[in-house]
Order: sequence, then C-alpha cells, then structure tokens
Amino acid sequence: MIESELLNLKMLISMTVADIDIFLLQNEEQTGDNKKESFTREEIREQLSKTVSNIVLGLEKTGFDTNKPLIPDKI
Repeated sequence: MIESELLNLKMLISMTVADIDIFLLQNEEQTGDNKKESFTREEIREQLSKTVSNIVLGLEKTGFDTNKPLIPDKI
C-alpha cells in the first residue's frame, strides 16, 4: 500500500482481493495463474488470515484505528 494515498473503501476492497489473487491464485513469478486445481481448507484459511493481517497493518500504517467503528457519510 502507498502510505501517501488517501484510503477509501473501494481501495480497501481492491487491496483485499488483489492480495488473495497474488498470493493464492497466481504462480510464484506472478506472470500467470497457479496451475493447482484446488486448495485445501487450511491453505485457503491461512491465506485469508495473512490477507487480513496485511490489510489491518496497512490501515494502521495510514493512521486508522482498526478498533473504531466506520462512520458513514449519511445515516
């Protein structure tokens, strides 16, 4: 994540999906798809856990308190 950019919800969702795509679905060179036909539950859960950790760390680096609720513009 680029720390100087303002983070919005669209970027956060994009980062989450990209993280899963890069580390679970692409080959090691990130030049194409992983040839693996299926993943174990453990592999998927491990990647989801890593993705959550990456997203939370990125939020915290940009100054977000990840324990506070999100406040919508309009209620």
